[in-house]
Amino acid sequence: MSTELPDSPEEAKPADDIFGLYGLEDLLGEGVEVSVPPVGDPVVTIAREKLLEACRFFKEEQGFDYLILVSGVDRGDHLESVIHLGKADAPNIVILKTAVPYDDPHVPSVTPLWQGANWHERESFDLMGIIYDGHPDLRRILLFPEWDEYPHPLRKEFRLPSLEGKYTVE
Repeated sequence: MSTELPDSPEEAKPADDIFGLYGLEDLLGEGVEVSVPPVGDPVVTIAREKLLEACRFFKEEQGFDYLILVSGVDRGDHLESVIHLGKADAPNIVILKTAVPYDDPHVPSVTPLWQGANWHERESFDLMGIIYDGHPDLRRILLFPEWDEYPHPLRKEFRLPSLEGKYTVE
């Protein structure tokens, strides 16, 4: 359930735009969907082509100065790269979601904006198979180098029997 934003910043009270969401829609236009739940953090679903532009907007214009988390989600029909951004001096958090198809799981890396994304993106790459274009060192961080012959372990398609007994858990 989400609440509707007023049609324009002029109709909003100053407290209604603490996340800078109106400016984002003006800047990026199509390819952006904003959901503001009555309880919880706002979620911005954004096309991958506009992800870096949106991240720059949140960092440079809205003061989201640290990256909390980058993760991957398997929705069953596509993957999502999910970014949580925060402010060091305020409790504001905004969540950015970018859908990517299984057959083209590419998303721009946000490490040029937040160096802290480095290991998060590597983990998402390793476990979900999302490829972060422009990442400075996109390589495995948790799995064996030989894992390439198996499905990514956090995808819904992954099943332990697919390993054919090559690895054991003790």
